[in-house]
Amino acid sequence: MKHLRVAILGDEKVGRESFGSQFVMGRIRGNYEAGDPTQLEERDPYRRTITVDGRECFIAIVTHEPADRDSEAVILMYSVISRASFEHLETHATAQKTRYPNAVVILVGNRLDADLNPLDVNVEWRRRQVSTEEGEAAAQRLGYPFAETSAKTGEGVHEVIGDLVRVVRGRRETPEKKGKKRRRSVQCLLM
Repeated sequence: MKHLRVAILGDEKVGRESFGSQFVMGRIRGNYEAGDPTQLEERDPYRRTITVDGRECFIAIVTHEPADRDSEAVILMYSVISRASFEHLETHATAQKTRYPNAVVILVGNRLDADLNPLDVNVEWRRRQVSTEEGEAAAQRLGYPFAETSAKTGEGVHEVIGDLVRVVRGRRETPEKKGKKRRRSVQCLLM
């Protein structure tokens, strides 16, 4: 596989831009803590060539609608510190099925870093509001694999993209068997 387009769907402020930035630059742009609007400059797409399992692949990540309908992979993202973004998953899943019916999809709970800073737990809006178990249950209900990431620290970001590359690569390399009848082997018995 030479290239892969990935669309990220989810509510505002779940970390779509930061995820793309972390993937491409190894860091996030702008002032993450203050929600600096410079973080939104040079938005789409985030592009980078990576090596997965010894093979190169050019990745383009689109983070804002209207995302490219040619995307073969979708990250359905919510923020673990936003119950509302989690509750809106059904809406985004419906949109995904309409816009990208054949795409490989993974459910990602982002902003995992909120639990890493003990000073942050006293700030209500930074407390974790969605447990890992709730995320796993939603993924199972929707029929998607599940991961948690931190775009801020980079935890899990490259693993999610690598997993998507492997699944899409497997789909592309598996010959289509639809519509082809399998020949039965005929054996003759001579007496």
